Amino acid sequence: MDTSRAVLLLFGILAACWLALSVIGLARPEPKAPESYYPGVGQVLESRAEGFTQRIIKADASHIWLELIIAPHAPGPPAHVHTTFAETFAVVQGDLSLLVGDQVKVIHAGEEFTVPPGTPHRPFNPTENEVIVRGPLTPRYAIPRDFGLFLSQMYGFMDESPTHARPPAILLQMSIFAPRYDSWLARPPLAIQRVQYALLRPIALALGYRSYYGRYVLKPAGRS
Repeated sequence: MDTSRAVLLLFGILAACWLALSVIGLARPEPKAPESYYPGVGQVLESRAEGFTQRIIKADASHIWLELIIAPHAPGPPAHVHTTFAETFAVVQGDLSLLVGDQVKVIHAGEEFTVPPGTPHRPFNPTENEVIVRGPLTPRYAIPRDFGLFLSQMYGFMDESPTHARPPAILLQMSIFAPRYDSWLARPPLAIQRVQYALLRPIALALGYRSYYGRYVLKPAGRS
Protein backbone atom coordinates (compact mmCIF):
# COMPACT_ATOMS: atom_id res chain seq x y z
CA MET A 1 0.00 0.00 0.00
CA ASP A 2 1.47 3.36 -1.00
CA THR A 3 1.76 6.28 1.41
CA SER A 4 -1.17 8.26 0.03
CA ARG A 5 -3.57 5.33 0.36
CA ALA A 6 -2.34 4.64 3.90
CA VAL A 7 -2.96 8.26 4.85
CA LEU A 8 -6.46 8.13 3.38
CA LEU A 9 -7.20 4.91 5.26
CA LEU A 10 -6.00 6.41 8.53
CA PHE A 11 -8.07 9.53 7.91
CA GLY A 12 -11.12 7.35 7.21
CA ILE A 13 -10.63 5.40 10.44
CA LEU A 14 -10.28 8.62 12.46
CA ALA A 15 -13.36 10.12 10.80
CA ALA A 16 -15.36 6.97 11.57
CA CYS A 17 -14.25 7.07 15.21
CA TRP A 18 -15.19 10.74 15.47
CA LEU A 19 -18.59 10.09 13.91
CA ALA A 20 -19.23 7.22 16.32
CA LEU A 21 -18.32 9.39 19.29
CA SER A 22 -20.60 12.16 17.97
CA VAL A 23 -23.53 9.79 17.66
CA ILE A 24 -22.97 8.48 21.18
CA GLY A 25 -22.82 12.04 22.51
CA LEU A 26 -26.05 13.02 20.74
CA ALA A 27 -27.79 9.86 21.92
CA ARG A 28 -26.81 10.49 25.53
CA PRO A 29 -27.19 14.26 26.06
CA GLU A 30 -25.91 15.63 29.32
CA PRO A 31 -28.75 16.31 31.78
CA LYS A 32 -29.29 19.75 33.27
CA ALA A 33 -27.12 20.51 36.28
CA PRO A 34 -28.82 19.79 39.63
CA GLU A 35 -30.25 22.85 41.30
CA SER A 36 -27.87 22.41 44.23
CA TYR A 37 -24.91 22.98 41.89
CA TYR A 38 -25.87 26.59 41.21
CA PRO A 39 -24.15 29.21 43.41
CA GLY A 40 -26.45 30.98 45.86
CA VAL A 41 -26.54 34.10 48.01
CA GLY A 42 -23.61 34.37 50.42
CA GLN A 43 -21.44 31.86 48.58
CA VAL A 44 -18.00 32.90 47.38
CA LEU A 45 -16.29 32.12 44.10
CA GLU A 46 -12.50 32.31 44.27
CA SER A 47 -9.85 32.00 41.58
CA ARG A 48 -6.23 31.83 42.64
CA ALA A 49 -5.15 32.03 39.00
CA GLU A 50 -7.10 35.23 38.31
CA GLY A 51 -6.78 36.86 41.73
CA PHE A 52 -10.58 37.24 41.89
CA THR A 53 -12.93 36.76 44.84
CA GLN A 54 -16.62 37.09 44.05
CA ARG A 55 -19.42 37.00 46.61
CA ILE A 56 -23.02 36.48 45.52
CA ILE A 57 -25.15 39.21 47.07
CA LYS A 58 -28.46 38.52 45.32
CA ALA A 59 -29.97 35.79 43.16
CA ASP A 60 -33.25 35.09 41.41
CA ALA A 61 -34.48 32.38 39.05
CA SER A 62 -32.32 33.50 36.14
CA HIS A 63 -29.67 35.99 37.35
CA ILE A 64 -27.16 36.69 40.12
CA TRP A 65 -25.49 39.85 41.40
CA LEU A 66 -21.87 39.79 42.50
CA GLU A 67 -19.41 41.79 44.55
CA LEU A 68 -16.01 41.36 42.90
CA ILE A 69 -12.78 41.89 44.85
CA ILE A 70 -9.64 41.98 42.72
CA ALA A 71 -6.34 41.48 44.52
CA PRO A 72 -3.35 43.76 43.86
CA HIS A 73 -1.49 42.78 40.67
CA ALA A 74 -4.22 40.28 39.76
CA PRO A 75 -3.98 39.29 36.07
CA GLY A 76 -7.68 38.55 35.76
CA PRO A 77 -9.11 36.09 33.21
CA PRO A 78 -7.97 35.70 29.62
CA ALA A 79 -9.58 38.16 27.21
CA HIS A 80 -12.98 36.69 26.41
CA VAL A 81 -16.35 37.29 24.77
CA HIS A 82 -20.01 36.75 25.67
CA THR A 83 -22.38 36.88 22.73
CA THR A 84 -25.70 37.03 24.59
CA PHE A 85 -25.21 39.33 27.57
CA ALA A 86 -23.46 42.52 28.62
CA GLU A 87 -21.33 43.07 31.73
CA THR A 88 -21.34 46.31 33.66
CA PHE A 89 -18.37 47.02 35.94
CA ALA A 90 -19.26 49.56 38.64
CA VAL A 91 -16.15 50.39 40.70
CA VAL A 92 -16.64 51.34 44.35
CA GLN A 93 -12.99 51.17 45.44
CA GLY A 94 -9.67 51.43 43.63
CA ASP A 95 -8.95 51.74 39.91
CA LEU A 96 -10.04 48.91 37.64
CA SER A 97 -8.13 48.30 34.41
CA LEU A 98 -10.36 46.88 31.70
CA LEU A 99 -9.11 45.68 28.34
CA VAL A 100 -11.91 46.37 25.85
CA GLY A 101 -11.08 45.26 22.34
CA ASP A 102 -7.52 46.48 21.86
CA GLN A 103 -7.69 49.37 24.34
CA VAL A 104 -7.20 49.50 28.10
CA LYS A 105 -9.68 51.67 29.97
CA VAL A 106 -9.21 52.67 33.61
CA ILE A 107 -12.44 52.91 35.60
CA HIS A 108 -12.04 54.84 38.84
CA ALA A 109 -14.08 54.57 42.03
CA GLY A 110 -17.54 56.01 41.43
CA GLU A 111 -17.41 55.23 37.70
CA GLU A 112 -18.71 52.33 35.64
CA PHE A 113 -18.37 50.83 32.19
CA THR A 114 -20.64 48.44 30.28
CA VAL A 115 -19.09 45.88 27.94
CA PRO A 116 -21.63 45.13 25.18
CA PRO A 117 -22.28 41.57 23.98
CA GLY A 118 -19.74 40.37 21.46
CA THR A 119 -16.95 42.63 22.75
CA PRO A 120 -13.62 41.08 23.84
CA HIS A 121 -12.71 42.20 27.37
CA ARG A 122 -10.50 41.40 30.37
CA PRO A 123 -10.68 43.05 33.82
CA PHE A 124 -7.41 43.15 35.75
CA ASN A 125 -5.60 45.10 38.46
CA PRO A 126 -2.00 46.25 37.92
CA THR A 127 -2.03 48.47 41.02
CA GLU A 128 -0.85 47.98 44.60
CA ASN A 129 -4.39 48.41 45.91
CA GLU A 130 -7.41 46.15 46.10
CA VAL A 131 -10.23 46.90 43.66
CA ILE A 132 -13.90 46.36 44.54
CA VAL A 133 -16.61 46.18 41.87
CA ARG A 134 -20.25 46.19 42.99
CA GLY A 135 -23.30 47.63 41.30
CA PRO A 136 -26.85 48.35 42.48
CA LEU A 137 -29.16 45.34 42.67
CA THR A 138 -30.94 46.16 39.43
CA PRO A 139 -31.11 44.20 36.15
CA ARG A 140 -28.35 46.28 34.52
CA TYR A 141 -25.77 44.86 36.94
CA ALA A 142 -26.87 41.21 36.94
CA ILE A 143 -25.26 38.33 35.09
CA PRO A 144 -26.96 35.10 33.97
CA ARG A 145 -27.28 32.47 36.68
CA ASP A 146 -25.79 29.91 34.29
CA PHE A 147 -22.68 32.08 34.01
CA GLY A 148 -22.36 31.95 37.80
CA LEU A 149 -22.37 28.15 37.54
CA PHE A 150 -19.69 28.40 34.86
CA LEU A 151 -17.49 30.58 37.09
CA SER A 152 -17.67 28.10 39.97
CA GLN A 153 -16.88 25.21 37.64
CA MET A 154 -14.13 26.98 35.69
CA TYR A 155 -12.42 28.25 38.85
CA GLY A 156 -12.50 24.76 40.33
CA PHE A 157 -11.14 23.21 37.15
CA MET A 158 -8.33 25.74 36.71
CA ASP A 159 -7.22 25.74 40.34
CA GLU A 160 -7.32 21.94 40.67
CA SER A 161 -4.19 21.27 38.61
CA PRO A 162 -1.58 23.32 36.71
CA THR A 163 -2.02 20.96 33.74
CA HIS A 164 -5.62 22.13 33.32
CA ALA A 165 -4.41 25.50 32.04
CA ARG A 166 -2.55 23.88 29.14
CA PRO A 167 -3.56 21.88 26.06
CA PRO A 168 -5.03 19.40 25.64
CA ALA A 169 -6.99 19.71 28.92
CA ILE A 170 -8.08 23.33 28.51
CA LEU A 171 -9.12 22.82 24.88
CA LEU A 172 -11.13 19.71 25.68
CA GLN A 173 -12.86 21.36 28.63
CA MET A 174 -13.60 24.57 26.76
CA SER A 175 -15.14 22.56 23.92
CA ILE A 176 -17.93 21.86 26.41
CA PHE A 177 -17.85 25.00 28.57
CA ALA A 178 -17.78 27.61 25.79
CA PRO A 179 -21.02 26.76 23.95
CA ARG A 180 -22.83 25.74 27.15
CA TYR A 181 -22.10 28.94 29.07
CA ASP A 182 -21.48 31.46 26.26
CA SER A 183 -17.91 32.22 27.28
CA TRP A 184 -15.45 32.30 24.39
CA LEU A 185 -11.84 33.40 24.07
CA ALA A 186 -11.14 36.68 22.31
CA ARG A 187 -8.96 34.82 19.79
CA PRO A 188 -9.11 32.98 17.46
CA PRO A 189 -12.26 34.33 15.76
CA LEU A 190 -15.50 32.97 17.15
CA ALA A 191 -16.35 31.08 13.95
CA ILE A 192 -13.08 29.15 14.17
CA GLN A 193 -13.63 28.38 17.86
CA ARG A 194 -17.11 27.02 17.11
CA VAL A 195 -15.75 24.62 14.49
CA GLN A 196 -12.76 23.65 16.64
CA TYR A 197 -14.89 22.92 19.68
CA ALA A 198 -17.52 21.05 17.64
CA LEU A 199 -14.78 18.70 16.46
CA LEU A 200 -13.28 18.30 19.94
CA ARG A 201 -16.50 17.92 21.90
CA PRO A 202 -17.22 14.24 21.08
CA ILE A 203 -13.67 13.36 22.12
CA ALA A 204 -14.01 15.39 25.33
CA LEU A 205 -17.27 13.67 26.25
CA ALA A 206 -15.77 10.25 25.57
CA LEU A 207 -12.88 11.13 27.90
CA GLY A 208 -15.24 12.14 30.71
CA TYR A 209 -15.27 15.94 30.40
CA ARG A 210 -18.58 17.54 31.41
CA SER A 211 -20.17 20.98 31.76
CA TYR A 212 -20.39 20.53 35.54
CA TYR A 213 -18.72 18.42 38.23
CA GLY A 214 -19.86 17.68 41.76
CA ARG A 215 -16.37 18.21 43.15
CA TYR A 216 -16.43 21.91 42.17
CA VAL A 217 -19.77 22.73 43.79
CA LEU A 218 -19.38 25.61 46.24
CA LYS A 219 -19.65 24.98 49.95
CA PRO A 220 -22.78 26.36 51.66
CA ALA A 221 -22.45 29.96 52.81
CA GLY A 222 -20.87 30.26 56.23
CA ARG A 223 -18.81 27.06 56.01
CA SER A 224 -15.04 27.12 55.59
